[in-house]
Amino acid sequence: LKKKLRAAAEAEAEKLKRRPKPVPNFDQLHSKWEAALKKRKELARRNQDEEAVVEDSTDTSSKNKNGEFFTSRAAKLAELQEKKEARKQRLQAKEEAIKQHAKRAQQKLLERARASLGKDVGVQRKPTKSEALRVQKLMAEAAKQEKQRQREEREADARERRREEAARRVRAQVKRSEGVRRENYSGNFVDLKDLDAVAKEKAREQRQQFKDAIARNKEKLLAAAAARPSLMERFTTTVKRETHRRSALEAVVKTVFHKDLSTLKGVLTDDEQELAKEMVAVDDD
Repeated sequence: LKKKLRAAAEAEAEKLKRRPKPVPNFDQLHSKWEAALKKRKELARRNQDEEAVVEDSTDTSSKNKNGEFFTSRAAKLAELQEKKEARKQRLQAKEEAIKQHAKRAQQKLLERARASLGKDVGVQRKPTKSEALRVQKLMAEAAKQEKQRQREEREADARERRREEAARRVRAQVKRSEGVRRENYSGNFVDLKDLDAVAKEKAREQRQQFKDAIARNKEKLLAAAAARPSLMERFTTTVKRETHRRSALEAVVKTVFHKDLSTLKGVLTDDEQELAKEMVAVDDD
């Protein structure tokens, strides 16, 4: 019984495997795709309107802030207008290139479809719905990328304007601070145009100070050399010192210790001990 049930289950599974799959309802799928596309377009249009409102408000505020800048610097305004016109022309050229690319892609799809269907297909055959949808998808992607690029360019322009405005404010603040510092400082400021002359004058002063210091050091060295005793004077001083030491040692040995050298151990040095022995030996003789 188990074998029969297993065989019946295998036969049923084989039958289900060989059964052809149901054909999908392309019209229903296409309607769902169109509904989703409409929703995406509506959401994109709504987001674009909101971004346009925000950009208009930021542009008006920046125009009010930069009014003084554009009225006082007409050359810079003309340069910015030229850049804006050139950017507009580049955008138009890119849009035209995108359209041409979409047309070429559609033509390639048509040629590929004709080649796949055979040579008996007429030249005036309309593109299929899948081909048209594919072309529409490509064009939508290209338009989306172009909008993204335009938005990035607008954001970059806004950042550049804000940076220039911040730089202008910083320069003005630095100029005001420098003016206040000049007014409050009682000393002298050196202008940039006189910087080389001031540096040369300072170098001359330092060079003269260096020469004076060298002369003073030379005088000190000469005075020290003149005050130093000569070789003969040093020799005479050494002889006198040695004679005085011998006489003092002789007086101590003869008068204090009474020629008893045993009591002098550990008191005199080796040289003094030898000298004392010589003195005692001379006296004994």
